[in-house]
Amino acid sequence: MVMMKRPKRNKDSKERKNKRMPKKRAMRVDMAEINYKNLRFLQQFVTDRGKLLPRRMTNVSAKSQRAIAVAVRQARILAFLPVASLPAHQAYATPMTREPGEHRRHSEGKSYASDSAR
Repeated sequence: MVMMKRPKRNKDSKERKNKRMPKKRAMRVDMAEINYKNLRFLQQFVTDRGKLLPRRMTNVSAKSQRAIAVAVRQARILAFLPVASLPAHQAYATPMTREPGEHRRHSEGKSYASDSAR
């Protein structure tokens, strides 16, 4: 069996591994500004699908992120913010319409054994 030698690593890659990435500077958010009624402010931290953005994307402190999460939750409960939104391909789809009192089984014109027993 022939032993193959590993390719040598670059010194640069080894140095890059040990080097730490500088931390992002936390965005200063006024705690008085975080409120469930302040929808424009809260929408900065929520995606178009209704998901809360993580701290690494918004650059806010942990304390502010927790307060934002509580405010978004309160706004969702009071229906100021949507809990979730439909995907783009479903947002404009027309729902099936039926006449009032019409049931799906009866609209097809089929008779079922459970219907005759009643």
